[in-house]
Amino acid sequence: MTAYRLADFNALEDAADELLAREAETVVAEGGATVTMAELLADLFAQDVAGSGSSTSGEGRCS
Repeated sequence: MTAYRLADFNALEDAADELLAREAETVVAEGGATVTMAELLADLFAQDVAGSGSSTSGEGRCS
């Protein structure tokens, strides 16, 4: 039973990865803004240090 649940989780994770990749490709194709992984991480850590406690506040370059 545990192996079945792990397989389900892996399938959901793969589907989520595919969905996010498609969305990212659409943004790039439409000329949307992009950031490097370093910029993304810097923004996330800067928000935590600033006391927001949330990386989903909608502020910063990555929003």
